[in-house]
Amino acid sequence: MGVPRQQSDCDLFLCTSTDGRYDRAAAARLKERGFANSGEVDRGFMYSIYFREPLGQLLELACYKFEPPAGKTHADVLREAHNIRVTRGAYNIADDHLADAIELLARKPAPDVAEVFHRDSLGSALAIRPGEVNLMQAGRGIVHSERETSETNLVTGGQGLAHVKGAPAQTATRRLFGIQAWAALPKSHEERPPVFAHHGTTELPRISAEGKTLRLVLGSAYGARSPVEYPHEALFAEAVLAPGAVLPLDPDHDERAIYVASGEIDIAGTPFGEGRLLIFRPGDRISVLALSQARLVLLGGDPMDGPRHIWWNFVSSSKERIEQGKADWRAQRFALVPGDEREFIPLPD
Repeated sequence: MGVPRQQSDCDLFLCTSTDGRYDRAAAARLKERGFANSGEVDRGFMYSIYFREPLGQLLELACYKFEPPAGKTHADVLREAHNIRVTRGAYNIADDHLADAIELLARKPAPDVAEVFHRDSLGSALAIRPGEVNLMQAGRGIVHSERETSETNLVTGGQGLAHVKGAPAQTATRRLFGIQAWAALPKSHEERPPVFAHHGTTELPRISAEGKTLRLVLGSAYGARSPVEYPHEALFAEAVLAPGAVLPLDPDHDERAIYVASGEIDIAGTPFGEGRLLIFRPGDRISVLALSQARLVLLGGDPMDGPRHIWWNFVSSSKERIEQGKADWRAQRFALVPGDEREFIPLPD
């Protein structure tokens, strides 16, 4: 890039998009090299650093505060955020507008794949869409199916959960991303009747501030509490962090963990990427720095009342109870799923 010609009647802005990690170090590095600068300026949808080069021209280093969801652009997010700002009568784009825009774009389904349809042996039958939660407490036993369609008695023939309706099986594969988490029940609830509950996006508390948005699925955190009922004190939350955002994880629970669903984070100087599960010592105060746009699952809770055993889809504090469950499944003594009773999955060898 050539040195700009000095002008007397105006300043010349040269804007370049930078990575968040670089942007946060740039102000200090410029100062070390004798360039006075504005420091990091929050402009609503980006951070900027202003300084003058030796010939007096005003330069700007700019870094977006967010990364768009997969398949979308920064322009898509800004367009949605602008519409939200106008609707709410705000003067400029703020963090909550960006968070809502990103969520809105992320929730827009890909063609022909809009939902996963849940059925279970209690008679529950409804769709789950992005941002919603199904909580199924198995208790003494429950059977369920998760399908791409609400059509009754669909056997997918290898097409999986998310396939394009009407397409041949060999060309129908589509990717589907979600989190299915298993939580142990206390011994007092292991043999209780099964329960199913569905919660929509508007029911779950959401906290947005300083480049981060948190959706509280279960338990309490950051001054909010989820309405989702569970018989054991636990934490389950989704956090979306813009590059450079910092999320504290206080020692409110003895057991805490973070799963990095996407992006890259830094904890105490060590980077961690997508697919990592990080378990923390009790009592430690943790600060999570987003090195890129990151989506995290926060997990925590009080210690369970003893160990649990798991085999295939059976979980219990008793190995004998698991053996009984295997025998019952093999003999097909479990209740059927109304509307989806044709397909039977045998026990693994």
